[in-house]
Amino acid sequence: MGIFVLFGIILSVGIRKLERQRTENLQTPALANQRLSAEIEEREKAQEALKASETLFRIVFIRESKFFS
Repeated sequence: MGIFVLFGIILSVGIRKLERQRTENLQTPALANQRLSAEIEEREKAQEALKASETLFRIVFIRESKFFS
């Protein structure tokens, strides 16, 4: 009888370990997606800031070039 109890405990521990690994594996892609979404948002903001900077540079350059003409 003792061997069956020991086998049951080992089996139970193994099942819990597999369930924990499955949960971690499911969370890992979700975390990766969150990080990628944050990175995309950051890059989009940087791109918008660059466009605004380019526009301002063009305006200043055109005004200054007219001033020195």
